[in-house]
Amino acid sequence: MKQQELKVLEGLGLSSTRARVYLALCHHGISNIKTISDIAGIARQDLYRITSDLMELGLIETVISRPISYKATPIEEGVSLLLRRRQKELSTLESKTRNLLQNFSSNNKKAEQEKSISAQFLLIPSSEMLISKLNGAINKTQSSIDVSTSWKRFKFACYQLCEALEKAWQRDVKGRAIIEKLEESNVDSVETYWKSPYARIKYVQSPPKIVMAIYDKREVFIFVQSEANLMQSPALWSNNTSVVTMANNCFELLWITALEKP
Repeated sequence: MKQQELKVLEGLGLSSTRARVYLALCHHGISNIKTISDIAGIARQDLYRITSDLMELGLIETVISRPISYKATPIEEGVSLLLRRRQKELSTLESKTRNLLQNFSSNNKKAEQEKSISAQFLLIPSSEMLISKLNGAINKTQSSIDVSTSWKRFKFACYQLCEALEKAWQRDVKGRAIIEKLEESNVDSVETYWKSPYARIKYVQSPPKIVMAIYDKREVFIFVQSEANLMQSPALWSNNTSVVTMANNCFELLWITALEKP
């Protein structure tokens, strides 16, 4: 009995013990409880329940003899049966998932209204969740994206968010970024994603101490650890008017004093 065979049957929905019993009968033919117990390494008292379950699934048959023995449904038929059952379960799950999403969608308008009524503050953990939130913010943006960050973080973010950025430029969203001075050879790698004339870059002497991204001048992500890379620092998100206004004013001041060329 190979481990890979067990993995396939488990992937098709059988428990480990059911898979072992079914494979034991497939490999060794008609067998009684004692023989199956010896081959599969499963206690006899458990086998009565397992064989009953496998019969309900259509994977084994009872052979009337003394003692009672069992015969496996041919492996080709058994696997096909399990696969059809699995596909039916997945189809049912997909239907339930669509219903779930529709329910959330129907409540979305109310949620958006509630969001607009009360300003929010969220601490978003680093890693995949943060990337997902940034993607979502870019996809909703209609007019502007303003970013101040280090070159390394900026380059990594542009790469991770390239598809959302490309769609933003196609919507005529304008981008502005403030990063530290670069070697000339590094400018092209950044501008691959932060594309002129949709987006501009200005430079400061050293990496900005305030690392943030502002979308449509209405919401801001402020990164808690300014010197950590994008996947290591959580971010404070807010649409609070006072916080967003401070972030916008800070960015505009940095933009005015930053240099056009590295």
